Amino acid sequence: MSQWWTGMAKGNRGIERLPVWQGKIPDYEYSGPEYINSIARIDRISEPELEVFLPRQSKKSPVVIFFPGGGLSYTGFIRNAREAAELLRPYGVAVIGVKYRVKRGLDVALEDAKQAVRTVRERAFEWNIDENAIGVAGQSAGALIVLKLASADCPDTSSRPDYVIPLTSWYYGKQKCPFRFDAETPPFFMRHATNDSGYGLALSVREKLLEAGVSLDWKTVDDGGHGAFEITVDGYGHNWTAELVEWMRKNEILKNR
Repeated sequence: MSQWWTGMAKGNRGIERLPVWQGKIPDYEYSGPEYINSIARIDRISEPELEVFLPRQSKKSPVVIFFPGGGLSYTGFIRNAREAAELLRPYGVAVIGVKYRVKRGLDVALEDAKQAVRTVRERAFEWNIDENAIGVAGQSAGALIVLKLASADCPDTSSRPDYVIPLTSWYYGKQKCPFRFDAETPPFFMRHATNDSGYGLALSVREKLLEAGVSLDWKTVDDGGHGAFEITVDGYGHNWTAELVEWMRKNEILKNR
């Protein structure tokens, strides 16, 4: 698996790979060697990693920390973060993909997510990242992680993002939002398909965000289901990256570009 992972990064300029945790990994359990499963996802992740895609520019870059989906059982890492980076880096936006631990439940995945945000903040100067423009994005289970990071239930300010991008919300098939939002909740850029089974959850999240007075850019598409925002040629919502760039400009997250 390590040879495959390294091979994927070879030849890609501006890419760095590093562990999420320096030193001992909390709640560590070895689940066997990582492998690509029958649906082309990374399985048995025991040692979380970051893959860093940096734009080549002198100005500080906003960053999108990307959490792929997979029901917390595997991750669709390359299929999500890499494609987003290819579309966002030309505009001066850094993308950092997170390969978090799977089959360990939300709490362990969230440990990795918090540390990923802390690591980006700690290395912002080294990576030429704007320390006040650190956002998180996620699809499906990844969206669950970023919703949790942004909620008032997550009081750790060192891992609180500056903006939030849930794409295709998911919460174990439930339709009611379990999260609390307040005046400190960062702005949201939220996308969902109306024919996705989790659409009720997305509406519930939207309602709670509006009740809390959170800035929200909301858009739906009518087809594509749970994979509506995959970056593919025929994806119904694949142009969300272009919409995100405009939203970042409007909110002065992306400056002078």
